[in-house]
Amino acid sequence: MPKIFYATDVHGSEVCWRKFLNAGPFYKADILILGGDITGKAIVPIVESDGKWETTLQEYHEVLESEEEVQAIEKKIINRGYYPARMDREEYQALKGDEKLVDAKFKEVMLATVERWMSIAEEKLSGKDIRCFLCPGNDDMFEVDAVIERSNEVEMGEARTLDVGGFTMVSMGWTNPTPWNTHREEEEEKALQTDPMRPLSAREIRDLVKSYGDKTAVAGVSLTVERGQLLALLGTNGA
Repeated sequence: MPKIFYATDVHGSEVCWRKFLNAGPFYKADILILGGDITGKAIVPIVESDGKWETTLQEYHEVLESEEEVQAIEKKIINRGYYPARMDREEYQALKGDEKLVDAKFKEVMLATVERWMSIAEEKLSGKDIRCFLCPGNDDMFEVDAVIERSNEVEMGEARTLDVGGFTMVSMGWTNPTPWNTHREEEEEKALQTDPMRPLSAREIRDLVKSYGDKTAVAGVSLTVERGQLLALLGTNGA
C-alpha cells in the first residue's frame, strides 16, 4: 500500500512549497500530491530610488539601504505567497497607470517563480523514489501547465486519469463561475461538453476484487463506464 502525502492551496508561498517537498522523505511517502491553487495572487514592487530601495508589505513601508536588506524582504514576501519585483521609479509609475502592464508583469514574475519551484523540486527529489504530482486549480493561469510539464521530477495531474501506486487518480481543477472570474471556471452543463472534462471521458475497471476478511464480496468484475453514464453495483441485500 503506497503512502500518499496530500496538500493543497499553497497560493505562492515558497515556505509551504519547500515543506511540501520535504514531507516526502520526512514522512517516508511514496507519492506527493499538491492540489489546486499553486500560484500567488499579487506582486510587491521593490522600487529603486537614489541608490536605495523602497517597498510596502501589508501596509508597512520600508526603506532598504543594502543588497542584504533587499534580499531579506524578498524572502519575506515570497514566503507570504506574494511575488517581489524589483523595478526603477519609471517602471513603477508606468505600472500604476496601466492595468495591462500590471497583468503582464505579474505573469512574467509568477511564471519565473514556478520555473524556480520546478528547479527546487528537481534538487530535492532527484534520485529519490518519490512521485510528485501537481494539479493546478481555478486560480492558476493555463501557462503554468506548460512549466510543470517540462519538469523532470514533477508530473502534471490536471484533467488526467493516472495510475498512482495502483490506484486511479482523477483531477479536475475547474469550478463553477465565481464572482472573481478565475482562470478555470465554466457553467457545469457546458463544461461537460467541452475541453475541461474531455480527458475524463471513460472509466475502465478490470478484474475488480473486494473482500471483507475471509469473505469475497466482488470477484473479478470488469466493466467500462462511458462519459455521461451513472453506474451503481448492488449486492443481493441491496447494498
